[in-house]
Amino acid sequence: MILFLDVISPKPKFILIDNNKVIESLHILENDYTRISDIILNKFLILLKKYNLLDKIKYLVVCTGPGSYTSLRVGISFMIGLSYTNKIPIYGVSCSKFISQFVSKKDFYDIFIIICSSN
Repeated sequence: MILFLDVISPKPKFILIDNNKVIESLHILENDYTRISDIILNKFLILLKKYNLLDKIKYLVVCTGPGSYTSLRVGISFMIGLSYTNKIPIYGVSCSKFISQFVSKKDFYDIFIIICSSN
């Protein structure tokens, strides 16, 4: 199982992936919360209880940019804390590098990609 944290989107979310399928996508921010730091732990605990995650997660993945400095800082720090305390490997992925993995060289000039970050 992979826990992916998208902190570059205007609506940050946890994405839980198992066998190359998204099994849960949980938005972190709600209407009454404006800062990711206020609620990220509570949202993670929802997933933790629902799926007993710590026994099942093989990898943690977090977007490293571009995006809001504060969201990146909070999200990456949160995931590093999970990684160290639970001995789970963590990988940081730049959004542009992530997307480039799916664009072939022959199609490069025929594709238009827009990255909408919260910044």
